[in-house]
Amino acid sequence: MITKKIKCILFSFATLFSLSLTSVQAEEGYEIIDESIQDLNVVMGTGLGGAVLGLSTLSFVERPSEHLKNVVLGASLGIIIGVAIVAFGQANKSKERYFDNASNSNFKTGDRYAWHQLSHSSYNKSKDYSFIAHSFTF
Repeated sequence: MITKKIKCILFSFATLFSLSLTSVQAEEGYEIIDESIQDLNVVMGTGLGGAVLGLSTLSFVERPSEHLKNVVLGASLGIIIGVAIVAFGQANKSKERYFDNASNSNFKTGDRYAWHQLSHSSYNKSKDYSFIAHSFTF
């Protein structure tokens, strides 16, 4: 009785969640939402794969009902692996964007040094340190 209620609740939640994602995805110009849905699919897929692997271990034990934690353990490991895959992918996307924008072949070492000297010399000249004056009397 309780398992039917849980299944019904999970099914309705999954249905509502998928319908809400498709309505948001239908609008144009939402690349971040598309990437987020792909990342969520990766995490859910690896979690499901881990649960299936945990479920497959039940056929090798005498009393499978005592080892149902293998399914939960497999799912949790799958989710952890999925999150690691998504994090690695996001880190590499950021690195590619940085290097694409930072690659300016006209900015050589001499130019960097001149820019550095110019920016720091104007920074140091504009500071007024007169408020740090101390007077010691004994």
